[in-house]
Amino acid sequence: MTTIETPRRGRCHKRVVPVARRGKNRTLHLVDIENLVGEPVAWTDKNVEAVFFEYLQEANWQPGDSLVVASNPGLMGRLAFKLSAIPHRSLCATGPDAA
Repeated sequence: MTTIETPRRGRCHKRVVPVARRGKNRTLHLVDIENLVGEPVAWTDKNVEAVFFEYLQEANWQPGDSLVVASNPGLMGRLAFKLSAIPHRSLCATGPDAA
């Protein structure tokens, strides 16, 4: 961690802020799981989980990468527990093209 000076309410405060270190590359993964899986008839728990983990492998996901997963709330509700071991941000929305 690196301490940097950051302006706050007209004064400078020292705060510890995570700063990317040289030589450590991170990748941002934006995953619309519904589009990867396909038609709603294919949205079984087993199929969604298999497609998601296949994506991670094909995209060369590494611990430390930033991962955002989007889907409708119903699908995310079933998928969230299966993703709990992988640090990620879940985004849920309803409607066509909501992700």
